Amino acid sequence: MKYPLKKLLMGAALCATAIVYGQEQPRIVELLPNVVCGRLPMEPRIPENYIAMYKTENPNMVDTLYWGPKEVLEKYFEDENSLDQPIISVKPYTLEASFNQKNGWTVHDSTMDNPQARRTYFEMLGYGNHNDFFYPLYLENISYPDRMRHRAFIAIQEIEEHTLEFELIYPKNQPFPTYEQMSFWREFIYGSTILPLDQKMQAQGYDMKIGETIATYAGKRFKVSVNSTDGKDLDVNISGIDSDISFSVIRSQRQDWPQIDRFKDCQMLYVIGTVDTVLPVLNVKTSYIGFPVPVAYKIPSLDNPT
Repeated sequence: MKYPLKKLLMGAALCATAIVYGQEQPRIVELLPNVVCGRLPMEPRIPENYIAMYKTENPNMVDTLYWGPKEVLEKYFEDENSLDQPIISVKPYTLEASFNQKNGWTVHDSTMDNPQARRTYFEMLGYGNHNDFFYPLYLENISYPDRMRHRAFIAIQEIEEHTLEFELIYPKNQPFPTYEQMSFWREFIYGSTILPLDQKMQAQGYDMKIGETIATYAGKRFKVSVNSTDGKDLDVNISGIDSDISFSVIRSQRQDWPQIDRFKDCQMLYVIGTVDTVLPVLNVKTSYIGFPVPVAYKIPSLDNPT
């Protein structure tokens, strides 16, 4: 079952970049290709010919992405006045808005920077709830004397103060979006859906097999294996696939999960630890404390011990 974005993009963003082995990757992996933290596990309601492109040749994780047809984006990057159809800009790490459970939304009022601007419409959507996974969504329209801005902020609740910003980009020679352009925007906001759980895990960077999970952070991989020989004690092993990443276990906890068919006979263990690596492009050392890795494992049958 899929859940609409307006019901609030439920799913855990677990700060990973997806590399999926032996399975078809969800489309969002290609649409958010350089996101280190907070990949949104969604199926966006945008045309099939829309792809992700950057203006710069060597983008980093804070650069703005654009979604649109390839030829349209190429022309737009050369001349912004060439745009003749709507596209979407995506800021993976915006400072315009943030969300936390205690205080809710904090949104910079850009009308304060321009006395002629006014906020004509905004909407703070309440929580959607599915197995305790949430994505708060905040919509905002701002009116300037000669333009309108339509933005959507989506908060990654598990990562404090981390919000993605989406904006409708329409031709510069128009003071307002046309009916068709607004229909395109509304389709994206209200028609996008959260991926099914199995694909959601793929989008968030977990290649799961029974007994092991390959997790990816900042494009670098490590493997967490779980084994039980007596049905009581668990052996947890960590091995690096890429040389410049390490994972130190802090704790582990068993957890009930919504059913994934291929793991229907398995238990689920969350192995939580600290990831240490160097961020690509920026060449900055980083540590992520509390990084969770889900691992499905089978309890051996004690009736026929091997």
